[in-house]
Amino acid sequence: MSFSYIQSVLPRISNTEERSIAVHMMRIVEMLPRVISDQREETIAQIHNLSGRLSYYEDRDLGALALESIGDLITEKEFQNMVYTHALYRAKWCAQSGTSGGESLARANHIHAIEAKRK
Repeated sequence: MSFSYIQSVLPRISNTEERSIAVHMMRIVEMLPRVISDQREETIAQIHNLSGRLSYYEDRDLGALALESIGDLITEKEFQNMVYTHALYRAKWCAQSGTSGGESLARANHIHAIEAKRK
């Protein structure tokens, strides 16, 4: 999933508070590759906090999508795996909260996509 997809979702968020949170989260995600190593976990925790306040869109967690997208751009392998691990956590959380079997299966597709990138 790319940043352009996430950027296309933002205007479709009808709740203005959620849209504001999502925009703020994306600003933090975009600066993640430039954060010094000592502050990476804290910065990712901020992303988790903001993402946890958002609804799921098209059976995806925006935080997981954003972390996966930025992980694709990170060249430092250890850091990239850390970001993918956090994206995977959010994607699993999203899948487990599905209210029907089909919904959970649809959400599980994102899990598989992230797991493939970690190999």
